Amino acid sequence: MKSIDLTTYDNKLLKIVSFACLLFGSTSFAQENDSIKVTSNEAEQVVKDLNWQLPVATHSLPIKDYTHTGIYLSHQNNQFARKQTAEETNRYGFLSEGLYTTENGFRIFGMIDLQKFNEKNLSWNLSDERTDEQQVLSPQYFYVPRAADWDNQQYLIRGGVSKNFGNLTLAAKAELNVNKMARKLDPRPEIKNNKLVGEIQVGYEIFDGHQIFVLGAYGRKDKDYSLKYKGRNQDVEENSSTYLRYMAGYGREINNPLRNKIDNEKTIYEYFTRNIISKIGGGYQFSSDNTKLILGYNYQENQQRMYDSKTKEDKFFIYVWDINEHFAYANFMTKFDNNTINARLDFSRKDGENYDVSIGGMNYQNRLQNLNLDVNLANRDLTKMNYFLGFKTSYNQNKYYDALAIYDMKIKSLDVGIYGNKDLMLNNNSKLNVGLAFNYYALLDSYFDYTKMTGVNEDTFYNNVAAYDYAYNTTNHFDASTSIRYILPVKNNKTIELYTQLKGIFATNKSNFTEINTDNTYLMNFGIQLNY
Repeated sequence: MKSIDLTTYDNKLLKIVSFACLLFGSTSFAQENDSIKVTSNEAEQVVKDLNWQLPVATHSLPIKDYTHTGIYLSHQNNQFARKQTAEETNRYGFLSEGLYTTENGFRIFGMIDLQKFNEKNLSWNLSDERTDEQQVLSPQYFYVPRAADWDNQQYLIRGGVSKNFGNLTLAAKAELNVNKMARKLDPRPEIKNNKLVGEIQVGYEIFDGHQIFVLGAYGRKDKDYSLKYKGRNQDVEENSSTYLRYMAGYGREINNPLRNKIDNEKTIYEYFTRNIISKIGGGYQFSSDNTKLILGYNYQENQQRMYDSKTKEDKFFIYVWDINEHFAYANFMTKFDNNTINARLDFSRKDGENYDVSIGGMNYQNRLQNLNLDVNLANRDLTKMNYFLGFKTSYNQNKYYDALAIYDMKIKSLDVGIYGNKDLMLNNNSKLNVGLAFNYYALLDSYFDYTKMTGVNEDTFYNNVAAYDYAYNTTNHFDASTSIRYILPVKNNKTIELYTQLKGIFATNKSNFTEINTDNTYLMNFGIQLNY
């Protein structure tokens, strides 16, 4: 059997990353000192993203105060999709974000997103993760083949502040993410997550226009998981659609590792996980009247421990899921006349390892490597966006290996996309913004090896999930989306926006590995927003 060595680096990829970082390091951008007005246009998203990521570096940018507040709803219908995600998801929520600079120079920024979402026909998954945006679920989760609906809610709150003290710039930020997820049919998990992360950043201008910065973050995510059956005869092997299975890696199924209890004729399982998050990083910024360049690197560790009960005692500790991430990035902007060019290059490598205390060692590993480039050009005047055009590409190299299952998978892929939007002026100074975006996913290389084990469960997961998802991951597809925003000025420089977006995902070939559903997937968004 051919295996994948996760300890060997891909030399070609590292050479590409090194060359690209040198190229960005030698590139500068011009910037004028006029204020930056943050609108809801996609062109300003880079400013919001960078200000949240590195407020210590963006504090010198002349960003105008802004507030965006609105309500939204979305509908997603998954046909061409991986197995362990819902066939349909409906979301609605409230979102408010903004930035304010006080008279004494404190810049305060943040956002709040209150969301409720319902999922229909989710099968093979009793966890709080979905495979919409990830190829494989994290290890340590229950599943049953039976599909059911979920009722979920999530609250995300972010806040931060930055201040300059001569050559010294200080910034601090925090994020609170709380959610609750519940399934409506046996088995009925109820999952509660509480995540709080804080970060401090310090920058110092060593001499005119040259700043170095360091940062550190620490956080904790606690998960309370309880699962019950209202019908006790459901968790028996004869009822294969509701018989509880536990995934301790990728394809490695074991007997239920938890002790159960009977409460009023209900079978109940409970466990608790604690994830400790720590990050350190640093970087360099060069700026002058004409140029600005940001280069940085972060290292982050996530250690998740799973306990057999809510007592959180070490004697009940049964699994560890470790993730170490290396992240390097470069940002720059060019502004001249009515034009602004933004570009970002970043590279990340995540190494995950799953430890099983019962066997005294590691059974599952993954390595996810991603190189992303995004470049765009915006041409605007005082009243409208004349045009906004962008290009982005992403090279992805992901490996998954379970030594005890035995599963061995590698996926190399390339995403290439273009996007843009334009304002069209209407009567009463109102305007219509029309946007288009296209993306193509192409498989570059793949490998999948499964050593058949004895028993029914292993083949059940392989036939219905692993093989199906591998076929999806190796199928090229095309994404297309269009958006329309109606922007109406009101009193005191405020605007009201009505917006909608339609996106479709279309398979462009058939998999030779196994038959999958290649009907189109589509997503619709609607919302109303007040800007001031």
